[in-house]
Amino acid sequence: EAQNWRALMHAAAPDMKPAAYRAAVLAALEQNGGALAYVSDALKGDRSLMAAAVELNEDALAYATDALRNDRAFVREAVKHHGLALRYASAALKGDRAIVAEAVKQNGMALEHASAALQADEEIVMEAAGSSAGSSAASSGALQFASPGLRDGGLKDRVEQLLRRGFTCPESTFVATVLFAAKGPPPPPSMN
Repeated sequence: EAQNWRALMHAAAPDMKPAAYRAAVLAALEQNGGALAYVSDALKGDRSLMAAAVELNEDALAYATDALRNDRAFVREAVKHHGLALRYASAALKGDRAIVAEAVKQNGMALEHASAALQADEEIVMEAAGSSAGSSAASSGALQFASPGLRDGGLKDRVEQLLRRGFTCPESTFVATVLFAAKGPPPPPSMN
């Protein structure tokens, strides 16, 4: 029978033996990611505990120390599990192309939390649209966070231009094209 996470956190006193405290915290986190609000500052900086927490809950990164939220490798792993965890990354990492690419690949809506420069990056925006391909509403939602230049026609015009040239594109690009009301798949490549 599952224990109440509040009871677990109440029982988990920072003066417990470290291994017992950590185990109680992990048990509480399995039930509710909000349990991190009651964790000691030392554990909020514990890389392995916070990595486990982030796997369980996308909001866990909000409770991590500034050092972890600015740690490129740690944040990259977090956004691989939950793209929307990007919202809690440091400003510098919200502008890191590789981090943002991982985030939007996992969840296109993470584009909202990317830097303005990356919201204007055609490839990042296409990845965001492609990762939301399961639903046209989700894709449209992701595209609302693209820069105005891309969102209001620039990207659509670019995709149409590539299609007119017989561009063979990756699936995510094709999906984004369809979402922009393209008339059909790109023509087969010329055999000339």
